[in-house]
Amino acid sequence: MATEEEILARLRPGCICKGIRLHTIITAINQGAASFQEVAGKTGIGGGSCGSKRCGLKVVELLSQKKSGPAPPPAPATDSPARPSPDGAQTENSARNNE
Repeated sequence: MATEEEILARLRPGCICKGIRLHTIITAINQGAASFQEVAGKTGIGGGSCGSKRCGLKVVELLSQKKSGPAPPPAPATDSPARPSPDGAQTENSARNNE
């Protein structure tokens, strides 16, 4: 079953000028397109009357989200958990655990 986000992506515009849905752009990125040119080649976006201003910004946003990715899973529990000090610096235990 599709998530609400997937359903909305099928309805939202990705490239208004060419009538291409956001889902098509997301699929291209998930299949390995890593630049606007690659996404455009796979989807047909760009080159419309706006000069790729609208879809170009959306592609840049989606690519940066893909690169940053989801938060990594939490580390397994240890005897002495790595904890940053209140000022944000690593404590001796956290530095040792990160080696």
